[in-house]
Amino acid sequence: MINKIAGYFLFSLCSLLFLNTVSFAQMTWNQAGKFNGTANTYLAIPNSSDLTNIDEGMFEMWVCMTAYPQSYSQLLDKYQDYQLAYSSHLYVRTLNDVGSDPDLAGPSLNLNRWYHLAVIFRDTTITGNPTVKIREIYVDGVLAASDYRVYPGSVIGTGTDSLLIGSYGGVSGLGSFSGYMDDVRMWLGHFFQSDVSSNYRNTFSIQGSSNTAYSKCNLNISFQDIDNSGTPFLVSDRSKFAHTVKNNGVTAYDIGSKPSVTVFPNQSIHLTGSHDYLAGPDNTNVSPTGAITMEAWIYPEKTYSGAFSDLGTVICKGAVNANYRLYLGSGNSVYASINSNINFPSGNSAIAPAGQWTHVAFSYDASNGSYKYYINGDTAGSGTNSLGNIVNSTDSIYIGQYASDYFFQGYIDEVRIAGYVKSQSQINDFLFKSMDLGDRPSAFDVVCYNFDGGGENNNATSPKLYLRNGAEFSSSYVAVSKNFPVSPLVKGDNFNFPSAWYVSNDNFRIPMTGTSGSSRYDTINIPYCMGISDVNLFLAVNHTYEKDLTVYLISPSGDSVEMVKGNSMRRGQYVTIFNDQADSSIINDRFCSFLPQIKPFTTMNTAFANRNTKGNWKLRVNDALPGDTGRVYGWGLQFNNISSKPNLMGCNITANQGGFWGGSSQVQDTVRYILHRGSSPYDALDSAIGYENQFGYATTFFANALNGSYYIEIRHRNSLAVWTKLAQSFTQGGTTTYNILSGPSSVYGNDLISINGRWCMYSGDINQDGAINGNDFTLFNQQFGQNGYLASDLNGDGTVNGNDFTIFNTGFGHQTNHP
Repeated sequence: MINKIAGYFLFSLCSLLFLNTVSFAQMTWNQAGKFNGTANTYLAIPNSSDLTNIDEGMFEMWVCMTAYPQSYSQLLDKYQDYQLAYSSHLYVRTLNDVGSDPDLAGPSLNLNRWYHLAVIFRDTTITGNPTVKIREIYVDGVLAASDYRVYPGSVIGTGTDSLLIGSYGGVSGLGSFSGYMDDVRMWLGHFFQSDVSSNYRNTFSIQGSSNTAYSKCNLNISFQDIDNSGTPFLVSDRSKFAHTVKNNGVTAYDIGSKPSVTVFPNQSIHLTGSHDYLAGPDNTNVSPTGAITMEAWIYPEKTYSGAFSDLGTVICKGAVNANYRLYLGSGNSVYASINSNINFPSGNSAIAPAGQWTHVAFSYDASNGSYKYYINGDTAGSGTNSLGNIVNSTDSIYIGQYASDYFFQGYIDEVRIAGYVKSQSQINDFLFKSMDLGDRPSAFDVVCYNFDGGGENNNATSPKLYLRNGAEFSSSYVAVSKNFPVSPLVKGDNFNFPSAWYVSNDNFRIPMTGTSGSSRYDTINIPYCMGISDVNLFLAVNHTYEKDLTVYLISPSGDSVEMVKGNSMRRGQYVTIFNDQADSSIINDRFCSFLPQIKPFTTMNTAFANRNTKGNWKLRVNDALPGDTGRVYGWGLQFNNISSKPNLMGCNITANQGGFWGGSSQVQDTVRYILHRGSSPYDALDSAIGYENQFGYATTFFANALNGSYYIEIRHRNSLAVWTKLAQSFTQGGTTTYNILSGPSSVYGNDLISINGRWCMYSGDINQDGAINGNDFTLFNQQFGQNGYLASDLNGDGTVNGNDFTIFNTGFGHQTNHP
């Protein structure tokens, strides 16, 4: 019986032919299949009714060819019923074509370059013959060749042979393919060029209702699993047909560690607000009763009035009486309900403005009724509403609608449901980090939908979500020339992100006003001193035309580095980690995304090497041309590839230098504080730099020493160092306070000098050898009469003269005392 499924069959062969690029799926663990060009390396799919007697359709895949064939390479072949192959050029062959020339010839391809290939068979009445079909070949979304052919019975593929990928299957190896393939897909239905261009940069593994485009996919081999647990390479059919795919020698090729030139790695769901949504069946994973935390990144495209049904549902469990719900109300205020009770007022800051990304979160504790809202990781309201346990109904879970109404318009990403109350710090730990089963923080984090091309629960096996009424992925919903929103998420597993990072979640506009000019400066304060050998920068920027932007990172010392400078992608966004050691450099219009990491436009380590981490680091974005705007959603810094932020020990110290003290204030300067072991041999274990104010007070942090008791050595560039009288107790996360104002008994050896009523350190140890003697005088004599920041300038007035000699003479003969 003739099978005329969905009107047409689209064969899009995405042929990835570029060795150093990535086809991302599920963020950063995407895999491709490696074919070694031998007869025993191929995939085989047994024949089935949806693979034969095809009325209309499309094939697609990404392929990376590493060697040209001696004769030809089979990319896809059903015993020549239909076939896509390469000899000296691409060609399509259909065996049951009655024409004299069965091949449709396409262009030649280069080695080691990714190509997307698509082939469409479509009915046409252009010739007046109802059995004629158009055959089309597309390369990277552009029509490369087409013709018309007559098909007996108006169908393609009447044989019963298996469908082979990568080889003809012959013992001689004839027709075998050498290279890489990814996202091998077949579709049934009526397709045009717009269908190719809207989906070919979209990797997916999802199903939907008949009015959803993805329902027409009848074969989908993506080569990786869904949750990044165990071995990521997996050969299976992710379509609703779930064909058996026999793997004959195809091995893994990891393509998830470099910027993508093929597909968009960080996708979201786009909803029009007109009856489209996602739904999944009831499951224990989405049915917590004792506590719940709901989270999502959302990008509303409208401002809701809150009147009648003008509400935007983000998450909902229950078709009519919602067990729990997170939604937007009047003015896009964020609200939640439990057991259909809406008496959970939020704070004034609980707003998700239209036209920008906002992270929204809500937690509820059934044991005491306490609840909290969070916006971008900050608290945004709390209260108590004691409703007891959350009702556990058998209703479905929905994303984007409630009660067949209250539809959300915009983008939704990274939906999470946890069966416990998350703290603010736990929410911030994954604010900018995508979650999956491989790195979820708790076994109770049972639900996370990344929406990076799939509807699977990335934290567990169930439930899977299905697209309804035209819901689609963000990469399918793109404007003609502008970028589409990309949520500010990275994986960063290899960078210990964000535990080893200092991160700002400030959300600010580019530019500050209008459509050109500078953003405001945003600041991250690094509280500890560490010599810099390496810097990594996390950046999450969305802008409708990224080529307008220059992004500056500015160190506390004023050194500035351009992270990007007028660079462009294929409708991408600057959401990535900039790393000088990344193996990919910025090349304009080459990448779809800079994820997961890329080299900055200007090397950071050259500019910041041997500088100090301590102080205010600043980020600024300049928008050079009018007409477009954007936002910085977050940024962060990691130094020296540390695995965790130092568990700092704070120290507040007051110690004046005699030469600098003027009676009511002193010249401000840097001082080094050294922690020595509290017992013999009293060796130095940690040190930090502080900046004294006009009263000699400074705050500093020690990053390396453990809990314990330490002598503190206070060392200034031209003063005699002093040690504390006794070892002082330090605790990680705590602060120790010490001063020498009480007099000589506060320091070891009792050697201080009173200057204008204040006990101070002696000045004059110019060479810092622990004694004020003739060696210091020799240096003093050499610098006498000079101006500047000099060690012999003992009063800090910028000149070495007789006033400094008087101070030197006062301290002559004194030395540092220590245990």
